[in-house]
Amino acid sequence: MNSTPNRKLAAIMFTDIQGYTALMQHDEKKGVAMRERHREVFNSLTIKHGGTILQYYGDGTLSTFDSVVAATKCGIEMQREFSRKPVVPLRVGIHIGDIITTQEEVIGDAVNVASRIESLAIAGSILISDIVQKELYNQKDIQWKSMGFYEMKNVDHPMEIFAVSNKGLKIPSPDQISEKVKPYKEQDSTSSEKIESLDQEEGHRKITITGPSGGGTNQVEVSKKKKTWTYITSAAVIIGIIGSLTATINIIKDNFFSSASVSSSTQLTVYVHGPEGPQDIILENEGEVVIDFDGDRRTTVIGDQGRSVFTEIPEKFIGQPLHILVSSEGFEESDPEILYEWNENSIYVPMVPDKSLGKITGIVKSMDGSELLDNARVIIDNEFTTVTDNLGKFSLVIENNRIKDKYDISILKAGYRPVSEYYYPNSSKEFRLKKEVK
Repeated sequence: MNSTPNRKLAAIMFTDIQGYTALMQHDEKKGVAMRERHREVFNSLTIKHGGTILQYYGDGTLSTFDSVVAATKCGIEMQREFSRKPVVPLRVGIHIGDIITTQEEVIGDAVNVASRIESLAIAGSILISDIVQKELYNQKDIQWKSMGFYEMKNVDHPMEIFAVSNKGLKIPSPDQISEKVKPYKEQDSTSSEKIESLDQEEGHRKITITGPSGGGTNQVEVSKKKKTWTYITSAAVIIGIIGSLTATINIIKDNFFSSASVSSSTQLTVYVHGPEGPQDIILENEGEVVIDFDGDRRTTVIGDQGRSVFTEIPEKFIGQPLHILVSSEGFEESDPEILYEWNENSIYVPMVPDKSLGKITGIVKSMDGSELLDNARVIIDNEFTTVTDNLGKFSLVIENNRIKDKYDISILKAGYRPVSEYYYPNSSKEFRLKKEVK
């Protein structure tokens, strides 16, 4: 089966059912019926508007469209249908950007942004990014309302969020959004200076700022004893490092900045990810990162989003290639001889799965996730066999000379429909079986 990655520009839609988990706990039958209605309508309307369904995950979906117009019109029609009884409290988020797809997955920064936008929505609403809104500008049959600027997680600039405001759609209040994400508050200022240059001299550091035409030049000196200097002005995020001087400017728009800080020391963020690049498998909360600064050996754990932060970097190492040692269970240890280059104030370290372990683990559940299925038969490549325990879990170690990059795996259990999927070494996969209809 061909799994060659394919890169393309696409409109990305995420949906999920608000309150679905709580509903399943209180009324499982109603929860299953709601999800079935969601999938039936979602499938039909996605096909109608030329979309491609990429993934179902519990009560949520991920799909792509060739245009933001098609995606938005699909979302509007969905919300109108789900507002009729039986009501489905659906949340929708739409963004546009480059994605990379294979037959097994879809990755890309735009996918992450679309997911975060969807998480800010309320039942019955559609939220879109500022990029999508610009693409919809001349669509007279699609209306929208700005929700303001927000500081989205792992997005390096404040993003303006819009709600589609066509008749029948709900619009979140600012309070409903700000409960989930920090709103951006632009600093008060009457100036619109740009950074002209950053410099450092013996005994002090200096930042030069030029104002608009006729506004002259301001120069502020920062002594070595002073850690940070802040200048407030209007408008948007630039990060630059000159020697040991770090300048951070918070960008909003038009290449102006809202604040700038100059620090006599800097921090380094190391991001750990899979072999296909920063948007590949993210290693988080497992393993450690080690950097040795001429005998000053520092160790930190891999945190959320695969991020490890080192502060107070010695001056001679700032911006210079570094040896970094990363270790995490299920992955080969990074090569200590490799020198990793800085990307502004970050370094990205790719990790390769340790295929020598050949361990296959997983869990088998009923389709709604409420039952753990024991004594289910697990067949790998029509050759290796095991069964699930009383918690629905299974584990199997493949002999070293039989290790592969990918396996065919089938799950069989009496009274349930069999499933067959691909499985990758050293991952833990969840399988869900649907009951046979008598």
